[in-house]
Amino acid sequence: MDWDQVYRDAETVWGEKPDWQLTQIAPLIAQGRVLDLGMGEGRNAIIFAASGHEVKGIDISPPAVEKCRERALNLNIPIEVAVDNLVNVLIEPNSQSLIICAMALQFVKKSESIAVISRIKTGLQSGGFIYLTVFSIDDPMFARLKQQTSEVEPYTFYNERMGSYVHFFEKDEILSAFDDFKLYYFAQTLELDSAHPGVPHEHYHGILTYIGRKP
Repeated sequence: MDWDQVYRDAETVWGEKPDWQLTQIAPLIAQGRVLDLGMGEGRNAIIFAASGHEVKGIDISPPAVEKCRERALNLNIPIEVAVDNLVNVLIEPNSQSLIICAMALQFVKKSESIAVISRIKTGLQSGGFIYLTVFSIDDPMFARLKQQTSEVEPYTFYNERMGSYVHFFEKDEILSAFDDFKLYYFAQTLELDSAHPGVPHEHYHGILTYIGRKP
């Protein structure tokens, strides 16, 4: 799947509304720096930029980054955006009030996700929050790929149709990675994803959602 073309062709792929869990914790986020890893068109990054945070968003897709830049300009909201792969992003230690990684970390190998999580934890300041959403092993795609192709790493596959790796997380994989953080929210859900550009039919995703706070 050519996601760059999907972003070019569609007026919006994921919409402009932020994830509702983020809106719930927004008042708890200390004024400061916010990093959005895999921001897409910026639906989550822009709300924090609008409230005065110093926000940087990155995405691997140039058209997605450009859409975020244009929307922020139209709204007269300052935001820093860049094209980059989240596995390559270096995060200054103890620098971020909030790090967002929404539906992006599953598109790297398990070993790479471990390294990214380590950098996220180091990059958060004391009292800083992590908001993370990923595919779980309850996702129907997990069963299909397990039948059709070999694992590259445990629960990691290369998806030919998507043209990327995809990793499916277990509940304990996330909770143990952040066992030294204060847990604010955790959910393991199976959610209906309505048709959207790139996938023009309804489908389900198993999703893990985690919000934690660094001591």
